[in-house]
Amino acid sequence: MFGSDVAARIRAGDVDCRYCLGAAVALSAAAVAVAYGLTHQDLVTALGGLLFVPTAVLLAGIGLSAGDDDANSNGGSRGPV
Repeated sequence: MFGSDVAARIRAGDVDCRYCLGAAVALSAAAVAVAYGLTHQDLVTALGGLLFVPTAVLLAGIGLSAGDDDANSNGGSRGPV
């Protein structure tokens, strides 16, 4: 269902790299913050790093669905030229 659609879209290369790059940066910041917090026994930093995960998921979702919006749009609210 949903998982196979996402996997097929990734394999097809139909992604908007701007949003996926932002998702990768947010996810890597989350991983670094959680790892740092756990290795230095700082629970606040580790939990604060987890706040980046929803941002990364939303940016990845927007990047994967951006191809659908571009194909179905008419170029703005001006209408046909």
